Amino acid sequence: MMGQPNLPEEAQEKMQTLQELQQTHEETLQALEDHREQYESVVQAQSFLEQTDDETNVYRQVDDLLFELDYEEAEEHVQQKLEKFESNIEELEERHEQLEERMEELGQEVQDIMSEEQPEGQPE
Repeated sequence: MMGQPNLPEEAQEKMQTLQELQQTHEETLQALEDHREQYESVVQAQSFLEQTDDETNVYRQVDDLLFELDYEEAEEHVQQKLEKFESNIEELEERHEQLEERMEELGQEVQDIMSEEQPEGQPE
């Protein structure tokens, strides 16, 4: 395994794992941002729907097609999407926290290994 010179093998392995966790963390943050944006879009749709009366024609776009929905179907569809995004956002936030905790733990483990490897009387 190509690692950093003069690092103990255990520290190199932990650094590799840490880098992988950082990549996953970045991907999780991007997914979280995307879900929050989509959630806000659905909130806007819900707000618009609430401002219309139940006799208004409501359409749902799927790809390039528009489908007419009755008002109750539209309300139900929007509510289901909100619940889905809320659930996904909650899961992503939990994953984000777990990743941060694990990265912090690994960083500390690497520091501990490096401290153990320092010869006595040598600065860290």
